[in-house]
Amino acid sequence: MVLLIFTRSATSPDSPSRPLATSRRRTPPHTEEICRCLIYLFLVSVLLDAGAGNAWTYKEDVSGQLFSRSEGLGVASIAKFEQGFFSSDSTNPHQVDAEGLSRIIVPQVAAAMQVSESNPMVGLEGRSSLLVNLSKALKANTTYFGENPRPGNLVGT
Repeated sequence: MVLLIFTRSATSPDSPSRPLATSRRRTPPHTEEICRCLIYLFLVSVLLDAGAGNAWTYKEDVSGQLFSRSEGLGVASIAKFEQGFFSSDSTNPHQVDAEGLSRIIVPQVAAAMQVSESNPMVGLEGRSSLLVNLSKALKANTTYFGENPRPGNLVGT
């Protein structure tokens, strides 16, 4: 599912893959950059992918489709990545960094996952906690993740 962002058409202005495929330029992203994006997406998707419960769904903005369970969590993860939810750098929203993760709080995750009384999600606090704990682990291991700790810094080191 995460690989779909690289196979969807990036020519449409409303394509969810456009920011990743173009990386704000006309030339294709470098192989290392693609690897970093995949690390970011896989990591946050895995941390967010715990049973969401039977009632929760996610409505994709682009298509209007409803997704549930792991598929919904994956689609939501990609959407939030594309919007810079996990990045502290507004000029580079397509990354996951320790500072961005450290700022995540439960109400933000609830809004990002479209959680409401009529659309409840199991384990919301735990998901938020995992993201904040990842931030702490990144900051504690700058040898591997760099001075601006990001999981993608493992690539090319």
